[in-house]
Amino acid sequence: MAKEWNADVIIIGASTGGCAAALSAARLGYSVIMTERVIGLEVN
Repeated sequence: MAKEWNADVIIIGASTGGCAAALSAARLGYSVIMTERVIGLEVN
């Protein structure tokens, strides 16, 4: 069974810039999902 995720902002890449963007968005009250790309992961 697939799981559904909801967020105002989705950030792909946990680099310094990605972390700064996630922190800024969260401080502004947005819900944030941050993920790092995984090689070999299949997303349908």
